[in-house]
Amino acid sequence: MPPTPRKSNAGRNWPACTTSRSIEYAWTYEPLPPEGGSLPRPMVARHRAADIGHDMKERFFKGSALEVTRTGPVATVTFMREQQRNALNAALLHELDDSIRLLRAAPDITVVILTGGERYFSAGADRKDPALFGEHDPQQRRLGLIARSDIARSWGELPQVTIAAIEGYAVGGALTIALSCDFRVMAEDAFIYVPEIDIGMPYGWSTLPRLAALAGPSVARRLVMLAERIPAPQVLEWKLADYLTAPGLSLARASELASQLAAKPALVLYMLKRSINALQNALSSLASHGEADQAVLCHLALSGDRHTAAQ
Repeated sequence: MPPTPRKSNAGRNWPACTTSRSIEYAWTYEPLPPEGGSLPRPMVARHRAADIGHDMKERFFKGSALEVTRTGPVATVTFMREQQRNALNAALLHELDDSIRLLRAAPDITVVILTGGERYFSAGADRKDPALFGEHDPQQRRLGLIARSDIARSWGELPQVTIAAIEGYAVGGALTIALSCDFRVMAEDAFIYVPEIDIGMPYGWSTLPRLAALAGPSVARRLVMLAERIPAPQVLEWKLADYLTAPGLSLARASELASQLAAKPALVLYMLKRSINALQNALSSLASHGEADQAVLCHLALSGDRHTAAQ
């Protein structure tokens, strides 16, 4: 079967997209030329005119742990580490960072949905990944923590409206990314959980200011100090979720919401998002500027390296 031809990307900063569709979309090629001749070229794209447009699903970006597809003005970012419960390893975080840059360069995308699939959103940072938790040098550990905070901040600063579709659970750093979205749709049997205090770490990734701004200091204290698993109805009451759905339907509900948003003027959505975020995050940098240093000191103290911690 011939390869899918690349579409024109003139003036764009992202790789050419391949197309994945449930309807027929086939290209006809000339026969192969004699050895040494030029490659066959596409002659005719066979499709129905009515099929072109919002029903066309394109692969926008694909990595080893994450995939981005788009249907018209709506893109969907999907974590693809199901066997590891979508734990955030270094590869997934790098690819999330790459996808942020690509989405920033796509002004024709208005809404972005973030999902972990049908079973769970994400189990949080992958503690088995030595690239994240194997750094023994305090400065390297500090720089890694800052880089992860930057990814969460960059996700929150995307020009598109963002929607998290949460099944199962959103834990630790994964909850941070979900809270960086503009809307959160959550399955009724899902929960959120911040276990950092029980492993001797403060909750980082610049989450505390955002959490307190969304739900207030009392909720923030309960969530990060008690390390309780908070069920979806309580999450909704705390205003950390916007909509609840039946289990397995968070992505469908997020897609409905995305369609509603995509029908609005994109420039106005962008201006409204910037204004709301500027108000919500006004003190974020001030409140979280030292959290990477705090995390490193906690790690050194708990590991017994008190001499280095005191330096």
